[in-house]
Amino acid sequence: MRGPAPGFRDALESLAVHQVEFVVVGGVAAVLNGAPIFFEE
Repeated sequence: MRGPAPGFRDALESLAVHQVEFVVVGGVAAVLNGAPIFFEE
Protein backbone atom coordinates (compact mmCIF):
# COMPACT_ATOMS: atom_id res chain seq x y z
CA MET A 1 0.00 0.00 0.00
CA ARG A 2 1.21 3.47 -0.83
CA GLY A 3 1.14 6.33 1.64
CA PRO A 4 -0.26 9.82 1.17
CA ALA A 5 1.30 12.20 -1.34
CA PRO A 6 4.58 13.70 -0.15
CA GLY A 7 3.92 16.68 2.06
CA PHE A 8 0.22 15.93 2.52
CA ARG A 9 0.60 14.90 6.15
CA ASP A 10 2.80 17.92 6.79
CA ALA A 11 0.16 20.21 5.29
CA LEU A 12 -2.59 18.73 7.48
CA GLU A 13 -0.41 18.99 10.59
CA SER A 14 0.38 22.63 9.80
CA LEU A 15 -3.32 23.45 9.39
CA ALA A 16 -4.13 21.72 12.68
CA VAL A 17 -1.29 23.42 14.58
CA HIS A 18 -2.50 26.83 13.39
CA GLN A 19 -6.11 25.91 14.25
CA VAL A 20 -7.32 26.36 10.67
CA GLU A 21 -10.68 24.76 9.95
CA PHE A 22 -10.49 22.51 6.88
CA VAL A 23 -12.32 19.68 5.19
CA VAL A 24 -10.74 16.68 3.50
CA VAL A 25 -12.86 15.37 0.60
CA GLY A 26 -12.82 12.75 -2.12
CA GLY A 27 -10.56 9.74 -2.23
CA VAL A 28 -8.30 11.04 0.52
CA ALA A 29 -11.26 11.38 2.89
CA ALA A 30 -12.39 7.87 2.00
CA VAL A 31 -8.98 6.39 2.76
CA LEU A 32 -8.69 8.33 6.02
CA ASN A 33 -12.02 6.79 7.03
CA GLY A 34 -10.82 3.26 6.28
CA ALA A 35 -12.01 2.62 2.73
CA PRO A 36 -9.97 -0.09 1.00
CA ILE A 37 -7.86 1.03 -1.94
CA PHE A 38 -6.40 -1.09 -4.71
CA PHE A 39 -3.63 -0.24 -7.14
CA GLU A 40 -3.10 -2.02 -10.41
CA GLU A 41 0.45 -2.03 -11.64
